[in-house]
Amino acid sequence: MYKQVSDTIPQNVHGIEHLIEKLKPGIEYQFRIRGYIEDQGWQNWKDGLVSNVFKTVNTEPSKPSPPYDKMGASTATGVVLKWEAGPSNGKAITEFELYWKKNEGEFEPFQSTTWPTLPVEGLEVGFSYVWKVRAKNEIGWSEFSDHSHTISTNPIPIPGVPKSVKYGIGWVELQWQKPNGHMLVTAYELQSKRSDLNKWETETKSCKKEVFLVQDLRPCAHYLFRVRALTFDGWSSYSVESEPFTTVRRH
Repeated sequence: MYKQVSDTIPQNVHGIEHLIEKLKPGIEYQFRIRGYIEDQGWQNWKDGLVSNVFKTVNTEPSKPSPPYDKMGASTATGVVLKWEAGPSNGKAITEFELYWKKNEGEFEPFQSTTWPTLPVEGLEVGFSYVWKVRAKNEIGWSEFSDHSHTISTNPIPIPGVPKSVKYGIGWVELQWQKPNGHMLVTAYELQSKRSDLNKWETETKSCKKEVFLVQDLRPCAHYLFRVRALTFDGWSSYSVESEPFTTVRRH
């Protein structure tokens, strides 16, 4: 199927040569040509000429998008970075190289990865970081992406791991420890996940104490739980997941 490109290739070309620009690297193209005859107008396309298939030269990839932090995934010492790869320009992208700078420092190499996402751990609490990334194929490296916005770790302490203290058919009572420090917790959010599913479900976002009764659980099913705290500075990261809890079988 032909794409009309009369906006980039003028129709009043004279002679037998014409330079076509702004084509994408590493892409196959085919062209067709029709003539204009005085007193008759343009030829029908079916009477025109069709070129061989041409492939533009492969080049290094286009630059990726700026890295950004995955919503809700930052912790006191880590973030999850993501970015979008640009066009590969004919050869597959084999590597991304991430650079970082801390506060007002200079950019330094951080880590390489084969996917456009990277969990980053071991960051310092309370520091701000800026990131950039570039991509590589067998032709070479792309330009660096634009700089990310300033990305910070989450300084709010996390609550303790939820633990079961009482349970029955279809329910379990959980308790956890307050976050360390002297922050005032205004609410807790408790989530559950069945071990055979990959989705967290919110049980409550308005729990005021470090205890909650989870009801309407499936009998003889395995559940995980996690909790986070709401303070005047915002939400903490989620706690470490609980040990798997198996609900009681109905008699």
